[in-house]
Amino acid sequence: MAQESIMRSGDKAPGPDGAPSVVATGLRIIGNVVSGGVVHVEGEVDGDIQCTELTIGAEGRVSGQATAFAVVVFGRMTGTIRAKHVRIASGATVVGEVIHERLTIEAGARLDGFYRPVEKVEMSAAVDVRQQFSRAPQGESVLPRRSLPPSRKRPRGGISLRQPQGLTLKPLH
Repeated sequence: MAQESIMRSGDKAPGPDGAPSVVATGLRIIGNVVSGGVVHVEGEVDGDIQCTELTIGAEGRVSGQATAFAVVVFGRMTGTIRAKHVRIASGATVVGEVIHERLTIEAGARLDGFYRPVEKVEMSAAVDVRQQFSRAPQGESVLPRRSLPPSRKRPRGGISLRQPQGLTLKPLH
């Protein structure tokens, strides 16, 4: 499917003018996707996406938060869209919240949730990604690190998952 854009001639999305990053059909990403450019999803993404321009193709599925300058949905989006320009195409389904400056919903599209027009969408997360890429060492994530909860000690007298000595396990079938 050809890349479609919803930006008008006067609009200029921040970011590099390179080839789009593609999540192909049959590929499922569990985690966050961060790009300083264009992202095209034909597969599945379970996580947040931050980029300059996002297109969710007809076969694409995204579950999470999408933050971009422009978002075009042809497939299914579940979660929050935060973008200056949002287009929900005919046959597309968006379940969740859409925070936008300009929203286009075509006939035959489905929006199950809320949409909220705002004067100015805070784009610091999407635009700042490009600056972070230039500072991040090779192979390093630009996403904020989350600390894991401290490991808990096993309570005394608790159940052990180790196999007792002298016990042999037999297959069930």
